[in-house]
Amino acid sequence: MSSMHAKEMEAFMSSKEYLSTLFGLEGKVAVVIGGTGVLCGAMAEGMWRAGAKVVLVGRSEEKAREHFKEWGAPSDQAIFIQADVASREDADNLPALVKEKMGGIHIWVNGAGINSATPYLEIQDEEFEHILSTNLKGVHMGCQAIGKYWIEKKQPGSIINLSSMSAIRPLSRVFTYSLTK
Repeated sequence: MSSMHAKEMEAFMSSKEYLSTLFGLEGKVAVVIGGTGVLCGAMAEGMWRAGAKVVLVGRSEEKAREHFKEWGAPSDQAIFIQADVASREDADNLPALVKEKMGGIHIWVNGAGINSATPYLEIQDEEFEHILSTNLKGVHMGCQAIGKYWIEKKQPGSIINLSSMSAIRPLSRVFTYSLTK
């Protein structure tokens, strides 16, 4: 019976090592824009648990701290940087700031998104522009910022841009969100 247990343990360890070689992120740094939210927060946690250092980018440091506390992440493995994804200056400054704090960037997730339930015929231009700037322009500026950074550093990396099922089949009363996703 003990030899059966040893074989099972060996198989488990080899499968764990195998999965780690396929999906492990040891030594990588992941920037998750919108990481203080629920969906991107879960993605960031998964990357952290796979071995990456994680940078949550968003508006709420309090939400980031809640995530870090829930994960049990030490401060040298998970940090928060406050930035507005709709700001060209914030987008352009983010790669250098992350490099300074974490040593590099390997994964860039554009996941920030805002929504409004204002009926389409009632939405004001300011609200429309705010959603457009965050959900669409923010992805564009983020891709440009990290793309320029990686090209300048001659470094490969991965960009993950999140969309929504609402982009395929718009939800009632959130046309602007659906449009921008």
